[in-house]
Amino acid sequence: MLTFEQGRLADNASLAEVIGSGTWLVFYGVSWCGHCQKFTPKWLDAQRRVKANQARTPLRLGKVLCEHYESLCQEQNVQLYPSIRLYHRGAFIREYENLDAPTDGFYDWILQQIKAFNSKVASDVAAWTALARDAAKPRVVPNPDGIVVEMFEQDFAAQLDKGPWFIMFHASWCGHCQHLAPVWERLGPELLQQVNVGKIECTVNPNACNNYAIRGYPTLKYINQAAGLETEYNGDRSVRSMTQWAKQQHRVPFEAVDAARLQQLQQKEEVVFVFLVNGAPAAEAETMLGALLATTIRYHSHVTVVVCPDAGARERVMKAMPAPLASQDPHAPRLVVSREHGRDRGDQIALNEWVQQHRHPLVVELHSGNSNEILGGDRLVVLGIFNMMKPESATMVKRLREHAQAWNARQQAVDTDTHRAGTPSLRPVMFTTIDGANWSNYISRVYGFQTHELPRLLVGDPHADAYWDVDADGTDLVDRLGSLGAPTDPLMQALTDVLVGKVPGKSTGSFVDRVLRRFARAMAPVVHAYTTHPVWMTLFMLLAIGGGLFVCLGLATPADYRPVRNDPKAD
Repeated sequence: MLTFEQGRLADNASLAEVIGSGTWLVFYGVSWCGHCQKFTPKWLDAQRRVKANQARTPLRLGKVLCEHYESLCQEQNVQLYPSIRLYHRGAFIREYENLDAPTDGFYDWILQQIKAFNSKVASDVAAWTALARDAAKPRVVPNPDGIVVEMFEQDFAAQLDKGPWFIMFHASWCGHCQHLAPVWERLGPELLQQVNVGKIECTVNPNACNNYAIRGYPTLKYINQAAGLETEYNGDRSVRSMTQWAKQQHRVPFEAVDAARLQQLQQKEEVVFVFLVNGAPAAEAETMLGALLATTIRYHSHVTVVVCPDAGARERVMKAMPAPLASQDPHAPRLVVSREHGRDRGDQIALNEWVQQHRHPLVVELHSGNSNEILGGDRLVVLGIFNMMKPESATMVKRLREHAQAWNARQQAVDTDTHRAGTPSLRPVMFTTIDGANWSNYISRVYGFQTHELPRLLVGDPHADAYWDVDADGTDLVDRLGSLGAPTDPLMQALTDVLVGKVPGKSTGSFVDRVLRRFARAMAPVVHAYTTHPVWMTLFMLLAIGGGLFVCLGLATPADYRPVRNDPKAD
């Protein structure tokens, strides 16, 4: 078992087991960190005072050196050093942020937290935390031997009951699969006793692959059947990246927080799904939370879900709601996104649409992990192409964010009016940015821009292979950034003109590129059916062979044949 000896981590086991009871203050740091070294005297002073006044300060302190326990710190999502984190009965309460305060200030902060833990809110947070840990705990120890398991559809469902899995769906003829195979084998030892690692051959086991909507090979998926979690991996194929990603998926489905911790999260995370409840877990609240988790679970690695039983947080969040939402029953369990949107209980389909609508930040930074989803949908995409190495790019992103906020507020009012009138809403719009220096080949090939022409701003319609980079007056859209204070916002007007079809668009790529992309989209279902279903595959091959023979025989004419005569000399 992991313990703290003389205030330091002694061996590598589960931190949750150690801090699961009582109140703990944990110092995450590294030996080479200057800020850690500067804070250490304050930490040692607090350690001395806590030990001398144990009756007054029933608190235990521990220190983790992250260069020795890298995986543990990754599991705790420690990104900055030092990180001073407070836990109560295993629940992460809050982080100490005023690192430059005097020594007495740090100890006074500790005393304030101890006093707060005697409240009912702390007890409720601990109860919800225990529920989250139980939901994430596997029934059996995963990957006990540190190997990659060959899986078959006959017992595929039974295998999935053995905890969380990271699975490669592949085909024997796939060159990319063959290239990945030796790398994949190395994941088994890396995820020993943490995540099961498996592989399944889809041409031999088509039903199992069809059940998980496999569209190409190799497809890498994290599946936690007990938690209802299924997430596809789209990052690079290195052992380190895949191992870190798999460990990040293997976490509790939500975090229990009080009002202070919620405020910290809202300052750090642009989108937070908050479940506001009264008190400890109860049947009604657990049912509603289950509906939320069933929807957000597919975005597990991208969204933050918290449960907050603190009445103070409820009052602050409800006051920030738009008027129609804030006027509802203030005591019912309630789902909100950060401090801007909210909904009460409803059917699962409506909840799915609501989560899908609000799960992204105001401005999404495109990268290899999300570009296919965002650029492959039916939404219009406002794309800011900036050189992120240049200082002015930060100002550009800030201005784009302000426009996004204004557009969303305006669109929310328009959607409400159209819903009341029974008329269809306009297409959804997503605001995004991309680093033009890193994606120079992409922007040159698709939009014809070179890096020396940046910054650029455009509106893209990925489905129609079209984009707009000027407004109706012929002015570059990037020159409209910062026009938010004008009586009529030209950027908003340009976006509206695009939505209603007033401005002619430009085509992305060459004519051949567009034809090939549209043909690929149209043929994708056919290719999927052919490559994953053995009956269709066999029928297609027979038809192809029969057609080939028919053509060959049809092209031949009687004149092409000559009778074979015996050569008398040959006898």
